[in-house]
Amino acid sequence: MSKMKDLTKAIVGDKGYAKLASSVHKIKPKQKTEKTVAFMIGFSLWKRDHVQSFYPEYQMIFVEEKQSVGKTLKQAKQYDDVVFIVWGYKEHQKMKSFAQNYGIPLYRMEDGFIRSVDLGAAHSIPLSMCLDSKALYYDSTEASDLEDILNNHPFSEDNELMDKARTTMKLLTNLEISKYNNVSKKNTEKIYGPKTQKRILVVGQVEDDASIAKGSARKMTNNDLVWLAKTENPDAQIIYKPHPDVLFGKRAMQSNPEDVAHIAQVIREPLSLNDAFKTIDHVYTITSLAGFEALIRGISVTTVGAPFYSGWGLTDDRQEVARRNRTLTIDEIFAAAYLLYPKYISPFTKEEISAEEAVRIIERMRSAIQDRAIQKKVTEPAAFFFGFDLTKADYANAYFSHDEKVFISADETLASLDERSAPYTDLEFIIWDGFSKIDEILELAAEKKIQVKVVKTGPINMGGGRLGNDLSFSLYVHEADGSLKSTDEAIIQSMYNYDFASRPELKAKAQEAMKLIKKYGISEYNLSSQEHVYEMSETDSGRRVLLLGDKKQTSNTSVKDMAWIAKMENPEAELLYIPHPLYLLEGKKDPEVEDIEHFVRIIDQPVTLAQVIGGVDHVYTQGALGGMEALLYGKQVTTFGEPFYAGWGLTDDRSKTLFRHRTLLLEELFIGSYMLCTSYYHPFTKEKISLKEAIEMIGFMKTALKGVKDKWINKERTTNLPTNSMTSSKENQPLSLEELEVKGEENGDIGILSKGIKDIPNLQSFLNGTVNFSPAKSINSLSFIAGWGMKPSAEKAIAFGEKHNIPYLRLEDGFLRSVGLGVNNYPPLSMCVDDVGIYYDGTRPSRLENILNTPGWETEELMDQACEAKRLIVENQLSKYNHAPPMDKSLIKDYSKTRVLLIDQTLGDKSVGLGMADESRFEEMYHSAREDHPEADIYIKTHPDVIAGKKQGYFSNVEIDEHTYFIYDDCNPLTLLEQFSEVYVVTSQMGFEALMLGKRVHCFGLPFYSNWGITVDRLQCPRRQVTRTVEEVFAAAYLMYPRYINPETGRRGTIFEVIEHIKESRTEPVN
Repeated sequence: MSKMKDLTKAIVGDKGYAKLASSVHKIKPKQKTEKTVAFMIGFSLWKRDHVQSFYPEYQMIFVEEKQSVGKTLKQAKQYDDVVFIVWGYKEHQKMKSFAQNYGIPLYRMEDGFIRSVDLGAAHSIPLSMCLDSKALYYDSTEASDLEDILNNHPFSEDNELMDKARTTMKLLTNLEISKYNNVSKKNTEKIYGPKTQKRILVVGQVEDDASIAKGSARKMTNNDLVWLAKTENPDAQIIYKPHPDVLFGKRAMQSNPEDVAHIAQVIREPLSLNDAFKTIDHVYTITSLAGFEALIRGISVTTVGAPFYSGWGLTDDRQEVARRNRTLTIDEIFAAAYLLYPKYISPFTKEEISAEEAVRIIERMRSAIQDRAIQKKVTEPAAFFFGFDLTKADYANAYFSHDEKVFISADETLASLDERSAPYTDLEFIIWDGFSKIDEILELAAEKKIQVKVVKTGPINMGGGRLGNDLSFSLYVHEADGSLKSTDEAIIQSMYNYDFASRPELKAKAQEAMKLIKKYGISEYNLSSQEHVYEMSETDSGRRVLLLGDKKQTSNTSVKDMAWIAKMENPEAELLYIPHPLYLLEGKKDPEVEDIEHFVRIIDQPVTLAQVIGGVDHVYTQGALGGMEALLYGKQVTTFGEPFYAGWGLTDDRSKTLFRHRTLLLEELFIGSYMLCTSYYHPFTKEKISLKEAIEMIGFMKTALKGVKDKWINKERTTNLPTNSMTSSKENQPLSLEELEVKGEENGDIGILSKGIKDIPNLQSFLNGTVNFSPAKSINSLSFIAGWGMKPSAEKAIAFGEKHNIPYLRLEDGFLRSVGLGVNNYPPLSMCVDDVGIYYDGTRPSRLENILNTPGWETEELMDQACEAKRLIVENQLSKYNHAPPMDKSLIKDYSKTRVLLIDQTLGDKSVGLGMADESRFEEMYHSAREDHPEADIYIKTHPDVIAGKKQGYFSNVEIDEHTYFIYDDCNPLTLLEQFSEVYVVTSQMGFEALMLGKRVHCFGLPFYSNWGITVDRLQCPRRQVTRTVEEVFAAAYLMYPRYINPETGRRGTIFEVIEHIKESRTEPVN
């Protein structure tokens, strides 16, 4: 062949040969293939297999890195149907020109936005790819397919797409999925420190990356970006997070973070974007995808370059792109970038999947990788829990604050446990009382110097109550060692050594608590309504003996033997037997009943001891806690085991009791068992409370147990809460008008400890007394110590007040607060000041509730002002915050159908727990709404914090039907409420705003506006005794309860001045 070539050249010359070769090539027939031939340019070896899985429609030829451009072009000419696919922008300019000259399509490929668990630099396989026929999404110099979609797609008409987008976005944020997902969860507060000022996050990038070269018109380093953020926010905390590839050493740093360490906190440890965004107010980025991930979590963003999500009206843009001429929502950009633009493939089946499926796969992969990973040293507080089944795990999650909780199986070997505990430097073992392997665990703990605590449910529980979520109000907790393995042993030890005489105040508290327990009929398990009293039969002698069952045998004397002993000692008495409450709770039969039912009357109904104890003369028990309760009622008690209350001279003991060589008074026994070794918790907020508060809370809730066997709440059933007030000394009595004011505030000193409250502009104008920022220095002159509502941050103020006997004054935002959000530095224009409670705490009275319960303030002048203020608020569609745009009416699927709105709230919202509700109430609300409206479309309004990914909602795990839709858009509440005929809420303020619009409102908790005759109430509060109109509730809640300032002068003002200011200041039109 070479000889022929040389001969031809000799005849026609070199130029002639070139022309001849060209002519021959042009007439040579091209190869035809079944698939389009794709020349794959710039693809590393590790990418090739999975790229073929993504695009099987192509016959791929991978161009080797060292292959000449000429050879590639020569190969391309051989095929009839050919394309070039380039990874990023790795092609030679000749190749791009060749494609243009020969009409060969040139596509560009890049990873999608939901990529993988590990980093791309770690060669992890992606679940998504983007193939663009124009330019890649990060190239702002020319239009891409993604930009075309964003400019042209009819999003408002594509309801199916938008529904998928919202669903996927919610799932992505709830599961905390990002582009990369290789970093374990961290405690952001420990990294950032306490938040005391506005917080800016600067997101670093790989500075020589194509996304900056193509996406930013001006050259800027990460350090330049940090300086920009600092100069524009001089009073803010600047946090600089380098790119993950740089952080993990996969790519080099181009600018040194140490050069900006004096103006920013540099994050030098791996931190996921989800954790990095927590507590952040604003994000700065050049072109990073992190900017869009911040947007979908509700955080404002400044872009210096022009990433794909800038230029659509959502970001603070420093580089304009004239081609982007449309205003879009976050949902619409998400739909384009995450659903329409990329392609998703399962890494296992290699089949195409949806974006939602990709998110779920990444979550499963992440969990599996974390489970298999070789553990490194763990410095955060952690706990291993032993003997905690699924039910008891609720106690661990609710009442223990360890950063990491590990539940250990009873089958786990000591060797395995030893190995698992090795990485932890701050570890506790927490053992449920009675765990079979406690001796082995204690031995291992002693060897490894690990602290051990033993716990079990305490003496007060709300067993079986849905409102209580079946959690205990109390837990026995003690530090264990070889001699103190059980809680009873710990209680006995504490009483054996305790000097009760040194704490006379405890005796007074014990006497008060004992009276309250008897008043409310409190028992270990409060299974039934106090309204039901067990009907006692007449006896000839009038004498009754009660036998108490236990869950397990705690004595060598069986229940049968105990019953015969009681019979012999009390031959004329009627014998009664109550099985342990847990048998009744679980619907099981007590196995002891069969042996005694022929001569003992069995009480098999769910009753508390308090309901029968009045007709009983003597109690026999092996060792049930009911024996201690019987002592509180002054009954004679005989024990056959060794319960903690036996052996102190108060009981008739048939078994020898060890280590109890002293005689106790009943109050001292109560102190030791109910106070020294026991912690009490609010059943909803999970915060520690006092014994007195726990008793009063149980009394408040007892009748809420009616109908607990119903799967869903029945619309004909309501739950009645007792009328007892937990704080008022004037129960059920209306107050005088003078008593509605905050007593002692005028001309008094009000101590402020919280820095956050100190920083509130015009704070002094909201208060009638003098603000004192150094309360510790002037304790004797203080009239109040103030804190923010019932938030955890108020605990310091509450503790200060209790220590120095200073009343606590609760402060809270009013119902018409400001133009924008507080987190965006909009100061409050109204404030509630309450010395009784706080309006969202339905467990006790508040000053607002007292106002509504008290007649005589409804003057004609006040009511005229209320009606006018209400009219202006409705007319101008004002709410607590006034930053959100009007509702997009296209969100309604079918205007011809009946529409019902349900309001979601953030999981753990204080107003939910203090409104006597929990997650089950939201589920009941949904099913009740569907039962009430079987043919209607149900819409669920998601809370903005849930939309932003900052928190979870209560509907995250509720199964919904096909005619139920989520509304994820942040929009003006009144424009939303206008679209619905009925509204269902638990405790949300939107319920009252619906009432202002004349809507029918169903309440499943105890918000401030329920139980006054204007709502459909599924939870009754007899404390609220007066029937009110919407206008009267408005007058109390918006005029009498809060205080306003004049936004212009900063002095005390009126609601009308605030309304006018918000009208003039907000930027969004209301219609």
